[in-house]
Amino acid sequence: MTTPSDRDLLGQWVSARDLGAFEQLVGRWQHRLFAYFYKATGDGDAAEDLRQDVLERLWRFADRHDPHYAVSTWIFAIATNVLRTWLASPRRNREASALDIDGPECPEPADPAPGPAQKALDSEYYATLRRHILELDLESRELLLLRFEEDLSYAQIAQIHQLPESTIKSRVYRTLHRLRDSLERLDRLERMNTP
Repeated sequence: MTTPSDRDLLGQWVSARDLGAFEQLVGRWQHRLFAYFYKATGDGDAAEDLRQDVLERLWRFADRHDPHYAVSTWIFAIATNVLRTWLASPRRNREASALDIDGPECPEPADPAPGPAQKALDSEYYATLRRHILELDLESRELLLLRFEEDLSYAQIAQIHQLPESTIKSRVYRTLHRLRDSLERLDRLERMNTP
């Protein structure tokens, strides 16, 4: 028996309101969405709320999926819009405090095979990199998370942001250069202060 694709599960939900298919889809995406939101916000409670909002939209608007796009692209487009709306909300701005960049790490995803980022969690360099990423503007963080954490192609990210692929590539390139320059400055300062 083959495992149904996300597209198959979404189709079963839309055509027959197959609750089991929807539950399978949620099971595949809930940890990934939480990790995406946690890495974007640095706030576990917000990540949980945002994840739930995306899953609710999948429930209500599954019939709006354009079959020309991958289900993953569509879900991350929803997630990106939910994140932007949350960040712009007046209520969130009143309650917002500084990001807890030294707080607990994002919970482990359900996938038992850790990726390269998970293997580096304990390193001091990763913690420094994480702090620098959280200091980036939202769009830059989104681009890096979608490209390197979620492993989406530049074409998929361009679809999400409704921009040309070349624009996405140049923005990712500029963001990586800003990160590299920032980390190099920090490294130089640390070497100057080390006896």
